[in-house]
Amino acid sequence: MERSMWRPLSTGQGAWRIWLACLCVGLASAWSAWAQTTATGRAVDELPLRIVLLDDDARAHLSRDGQGIVLPPDGRSARFRLEFDLPATAGAEHPWVLRFNRIELKELTVGAPGWQPPTQDFFHPFASEGRLPASFWRTLPGDWSGPASVEVSASTDLIRTLRPQLVRIQVAVERDRTGLAIVAALYAGLGVLGLVALTLLLGSRERVFLSFLAVIASAFLLVSVVNGHAFAVPGLRRLGALGGQAVSLSMFLLCASGIAVVRDYVGPQRAAPWFRRLSTAGIVAMLLLAIACLAGLARDPVLMQRLVSACWVVTLLLTTLSFIAATIRRAWLAWPLLVALLPMSACGILFELSVRGQVGEFWGSYGYLIGLVLVVLLLMVALIGRIADFRVRHERERLARLASELKLTRQSALAELTQELRRQLLDVPLKDVEISAVRIALKRLVPVLRLRSASVALHRAGQDDLYIVEPPINETRVVARIEANAAQLRTLARQEMPEPALELLTPRRSVDRSASVWAGLPLDTGNSGSGVALLERSGRDPFTDDEIAVASAFAGLAAQQIAEARSTHLLRRTAELDALTGVLNRSAVDSLLAHSFEESFHQQQQLAVLFVDLDHFKAINDNHGHACGDHCLRQVAEILRGTLRAGDHVGRYGGEEFLVLLPGCNNSQAVVLGERLRKAVEQTPVHWQGQDIRVTISVGVSSRWAYEDKPDAVERADQALYTAKREGRNRVAQAA
Repeated sequence: MERSMWRPLSTGQGAWRIWLACLCVGLASAWSAWAQTTATGRAVDELPLRIVLLDDDARAHLSRDGQGIVLPPDGRSARFRLEFDLPATAGAEHPWVLRFNRIELKELTVGAPGWQPPTQDFFHPFASEGRLPASFWRTLPGDWSGPASVEVSASTDLIRTLRPQLVRIQVAVERDRTGLAIVAALYAGLGVLGLVALTLLLGSRERVFLSFLAVIASAFLLVSVVNGHAFAVPGLRRLGALGGQAVSLSMFLLCASGIAVVRDYVGPQRAAPWFRRLSTAGIVAMLLLAIACLAGLARDPVLMQRLVSACWVVTLLLTTLSFIAATIRRAWLAWPLLVALLPMSACGILFELSVRGQVGEFWGSYGYLIGLVLVVLLLMVALIGRIADFRVRHERERLARLASELKLTRQSALAELTQELRRQLLDVPLKDVEISAVRIALKRLVPVLRLRSASVALHRAGQDDLYIVEPPINETRVVARIEANAAQLRTLARQEMPEPALELLTPRRSVDRSASVWAGLPLDTGNSGSGVALLERSGRDPFTDDEIAVASAFAGLAAQQIAEARSTHLLRRTAELDALTGVLNRSAVDSLLAHSFEESFHQQQQLAVLFVDLDHFKAINDNHGHACGDHCLRQVAEILRGTLRAGDHVGRYGGEEFLVLLPGCNNSQAVVLGERLRKAVEQTPVHWQGQDIRVTISVGVSSRWAYEDKPDAVERADQALYTAKREGRNRVAQAA
């Protein structure tokens, strides 16, 4: 009898090769040991049997080797006689027993005149057989000797071959122990793999490990049912009422879970839609068949046998198709999985031939075990590939997430730099705009690129060189390094390409010997001189192209804001304020409108316009004089400036008309602010020559449309102003 040498090995890189090699060596050793043990047993402790069929309708027939009886799968009983010659028995010798391989028998009756032991049943084992029965055997009477015969009656719902043996009791016990050792090893292996699958399921939350766990559970159930162990365990004994359909039930569940794990291994995002639909349909069909078996609806044993065979074929075909597709895609370990299907199919074929009596008992008893070992090995290899794929995808996702976070951080830093430069440079004198902008940009750049220092060296004709260093604590050290490499830096400033790995000489008297890497970026300073930006980082890691690009973006943004700040100062210097009211004049308003609308369009920001007009201004001039009218204009302009938010702009558009520009304000907010302005003017009387003059305003409101990059909203605000005038003045109207 076979002694299996297979045992699970730890998996790792290339472990599937070790598994295959050890499996082949184990099977070869087991075959050799089984053959040697069988030969020895037959020579000493086993007697030959002659089988005589007793049924007239030939419902059963002998196996190809003549040592077994192929039983009918329709549940009918087959009768046959076993004839043998017993030697004279010495009192000290072990008795002889009739041993039958444990197959799914509904009943097994053995008897002879004067000897009638109880009938045995595969699905309802006796308590004396223990929790792990391995075979059927009956001890012959001790006083038998010479020619003897017994009659046997057996029935089953499955295609099975019953193989009787006449052996000494110690041989029967030894062979039972060998078979139990093989099955116990398989139980242990399945249990370990189940724990591995459960651990991976809890750790990764991947559905493929849930499918793998279902395969392990259904394989465990199949092993326990086929060996009859499930029917001796409390809680599973009810399966005995199903008879042979309990085997069909476990096989349907194993096929369904096998298709599920293959489908999940391929992956829903990789598998073709037709394969997903076909595999899902196969799973549902097999689960329905399993439910039919469990409910006792499967009453035709021959039909169920054909359905089981069809399910195995469908499972094998779907698995083959999925692994072929994975091999074409050059998926990891795809072709070894495809090759592993060949021995698994061979074991299945040999098992079917064995139960039909065409090959020996070995494949009928252990063929399905070897097939299950190969299935588990196949799934383990697939699981290793899934783990590797999961790790690769997880690492890619982590790197992509880090890159995305880094990109967002740098974009946020650029946006914050833009806002800070606009805010800070508004109040900086023109001569300090450049230095202030560079210092702000360097200060923002240091934490973004994790720099030890960031500096700019500007060389201007006829002036002293200018050095700006952040953080300022490094100024003395960095300036000394710049001056020691002045010629090299001037050459770099005239280049167009940055230098990510800049070799700078250390000043002779420098006490700083810490390791640092430097990068240099030439700066465009116009025709007035040349400049270079220096980046310093502690350690030996060079600057990447992405980091150089970020530094270039900071430099470009600083240059842009410097140009905008200079333009702003130029506008102020060219009499941008109205001489009478002190607010922006018409020219300044027009320039501001064009710039603000274009900027809001590119940045997709909201922008609103208020058109303000003094009510009955001509009557004020006619009744109180033009001097009073000018006084009213000044006071209204003062009220408007005092009521508006920081960052809002107001200008005199012409005569008694004012235009208010509201950045970041939508139409509804602009209406509220316009009403606030109207009330403020209405509630503030104008004092003129001892009398109070009541002044009111009408306000037209409009906002920039999403696609507008020109101040067309001014025309709409003007139309809204006329609407307010027509409706009675001293009110706010918004554009249609």
